[in-house]
Amino acid sequence: MEVTQAGTKRPQGRPPPRYEGKMKKLTLLLMMSLVTTTGPANEIAFTFDDAPRGDGHIYTGKERTQKIIDELAKENIQAAFFVNPERFNRYGGLARIKAYANAGHLIANHTHSHPSIKKTSLKAYIEDIDRADKLIQQFSTYTKWFRYPFLHEGDSIEVRDGVRNFLAKAGYKNGYVTVDNYDYFIDDLVQQALEKNEKVNLDKACDMLVDLLWDGLQFYDSVANKYIGNVRHVLLMHENDIEALCLSKLVRHLRAKDWKVVSPTLAFSDPLLKDEPDTLYLNQGRVAAIAHVRSGKKYVSKWESTAALTTEFERRRIATKN
Repeated sequence: MEVTQAGTKRPQGRPPPRYEGKMKKLTLLLMMSLVTTTGPANEIAFTFDDAPRGDGHIYTGKERTQKIIDELAKENIQAAFFVNPERFNRYGGLARIKAYANAGHLIANHTHSHPSIKKTSLKAYIEDIDRADKLIQQFSTYTKWFRYPFLHEGDSIEVRDGVRNFLAKAGYKNGYVTVDNYDYFIDDLVQQALEKNEKVNLDKACDMLVDLLWDGLQFYDSVANKYIGNVRHVLLMHENDIEALCLSKLVRHLRAKDWKVVSPTLAFSDPLLKDEPDTLYLNQGRVAAIAHVRSGKKYVSKWESTAALTTEFERRRIATKN
């Protein structure tokens, strides 16, 4: 034992007080280093927005729902569906959302009518969220996650925090994404070509979707590794024909690249992504937002561009005139 100046004894091996503060700081720095460099690598969850969508030229709404359910069951994947109850009375919508819930998929809030916070008042926006909440409570897998339509969270701190405060009081968590993508526009290009009776190579369309989703995942994963660490990713998808058609091919591709598709619940529990970023740069998802806070840079995948996607669609000759 060592005797201190006050006459008390310090256990052997314990450093003098003048070193204790330094050691605490070093320990804290080491813990921070471990948090930002270790964690679950190569894990991603599937989440679908805008359900239930209407009929397409490949599937009716009912056929699409069954196709997605069958493909997810075949791959043993649980997904989350962020729904717009305004559509429940169309497209057999209510029965389709019940089918997703009965298949074990999570049902979450995407507002009632899909407004942009940039084009409506804060009061009206919050009322739209609350209206949706009352209608989705009927589902057995109702989950209190909210995803902003268009990923828009407002153009001012006042509006952004107004929604955040409402969600917190209502017990909602932000159903953020980490990998944004424009799959909806690829589907639009396919639907427009079919509408014009053009010949569409659906295999090539799936290849384009999978290639570009993979490219976007690699992009946002590299941003995460640079500024945050190994995070569990959340993929933004839409309940449309192209996703239903290509779902198995996407899963096979991810698994071939040693990626694991995990449950949304597990993905949203990632401690590295739990805090709301203090920025207005939120439209590209949580990884890009945190990277902006920490670096001042605005990251966006090159495929989040309708012009780039149109050019790529044409380059691949996916649609040709009969």
